[in-house]
Amino acid sequence: GGAGIRPLTGYANAVLHNPLLRGDDFTSQSGFNTIGKRARTYKIPTANTSWLAIDSTDLTNIKAMDVLYGTQKKMKSGYNVEAHLDTRDGTLLGSTVIGPGAAKPMQMSTATFSVTPVTDGKLHKIYWVFKKIDPSENISLGISGIRLIAK
Repeated sequence: GGAGIRPLTGYANAVLHNPLLRGDDFTSQSGFNTIGKRARTYKIPTANTSWLAIDSTDLTNIKAMDVLYGTQKKMKSGYNVEAHLDTRDGTLLGSTVIGPGAAKPMQMSTATFSVTPVTDGKLHKIYWVFKKIDPSENISLGISGIRLIAK
C-alpha cells in the first residue's frame, strides 16, 4: 500500500479442477471394465446399459460435454449416451449418439453434445449412461475421457 491506500486484508482459496475427466477421475461405475493406467485408461462398456459417475461437481457455466472414444472396428449400431444429474435416471442434461457413421476404427473420435444449464451453484453427482442401440452390438467401445466445456 501507499499513502491513503488501505492495505489488502483477507484471503481466499480457489480449487481448479481439470475439465477433462479420465479413468481414475470417475468415483463410481457399473457395467465397465477398465484397461490401462492414468492418462491411457479406457473404460469399456460390458453391459447393454453401463454408467460412469463423478461426485461433487459444480456445473455452473458448463454448456457442453465431449465424449472421447475409440473403436477397433466399425460399429454396427452404436450407443446412446446420456448425462444425468444426481442419479442414473435424474434430470437429463443432454445426450448424443456414438454410431457407425462417426466412429472411425483405430482412431480417437469425439461426440459433443449441448448441456442444459445448471445454475444453482451446488455440487452435484453426474452420471453418464451408455446404452447399446442394439443389444447384439459386439464391437468394443473404449471411452478415454469426458470433457466438460464452459461457455
